[in-house]
Amino acid sequence: MQTPLLPLKQLRRYNRTVSVGGMVTRLANLNNANRNNLRANNRSRPMRVCD
Repeated sequence: MQTPLLPLKQLRRYNRTVSVGGMVTRLANLNNANRNNLRANNRSRPMRVCD
């Protein structure tokens, strides 16, 4: 799995940015899902504020 196009330093930097970007988007997706779940819970049970 060696690519002779990129030097090792650039390849390592590229891998790091891709993995960090993937983690950030995953965290954003989790936050959006949690917010949507809380909104749905508040709509179904309006008396209960904190879940």
